[in-house]
Amino acid sequence: MTAPSLDAQDVRLLDTVNDVDARGAITFSPDVLVDLIELSAENVPGLVKFAGRHRTGKRTLELQTADSTEPAGKPYERRGIRVRMADDVIDADLAVVVEAGTSVPQLGRELQGRVAIAVGRMLGMRAGEVNVRVVEVREAPPDVDDAS
Repeated sequence: MTAPSLDAQDVRLLDTVNDVDARGAITFSPDVLVDLIELSAENVPGLVKFAGRHRTGKRTLELQTADSTEPAGKPYERRGIRVRMADDVIDADLAVVVEAGTSVPQLGRELQGRVAIAVGRMLGMRAGEVNVRVVEVREAPPDVDDAS
């Protein structure tokens, strides 16, 4: 699936940022990237939660440039979201729990689009692959009105 393109306002912002001639590294905690992905997925219909609870990888991701001599950071995983970064591209693997009856293809496309937009707008980077893996299906919780 192709990631959604940035709108004209995003492109102008990126062009302005790219015209600045400054030196130094831009770094951020991989937790920030995972948080960004979690926030972008809020209120996606049918998504119960991300699955998983362990952490691996480096504690800091450094934005790599095409002419960088250092390799891209190792994958980092937290709460069912695994991220990798190379050059200006971020790849993400999302392990999700979905509500029974949810259209998995539709949920997957929605998550892919939201992640791509969030990565572009907040970080000025591109989403490469956003893979969605369903690891569990749960029944919908009963409505509060039905319990009475």
